[in-house]
Amino acid sequence: MGIREVPVRLRQAIIDFSLDDAPRGAVSRFCQEHQISRSVFYKIRSQAQRDGAAQALSPMSRRPRSSPARISQLTEQLVVQIRQDFDRAGWDAGPSRLS
Repeated sequence: MGIREVPVRLRQAIIDFSLDDAPRGAVSRFCQEHQISRSVFYKIRSQAQRDGAAQALSPMSRRPRSSPARISQLTEQLVVQIRQDFDRAGWDAGPSRLS
């Protein structure tokens, strides 16, 4: 079961799980009973500590924070301008013309 599939009730149980007075192996047993990995358990707990319990109740977005391969807005505007110029001149304005 992936981190995106953990139900809200189980996420709440993970957040409420007290590690302070838990006996040795309690986390492993908890994870086995609920069929999740220990890494998922600790990811949800760290998300709750970092972002708050309310944020940890829903799965984290898998969207990247940045897109390094994206072209700049200036480059995009220049390409659009060149294509418009080619189109006005009656030429093909496709991608092979721009290369």
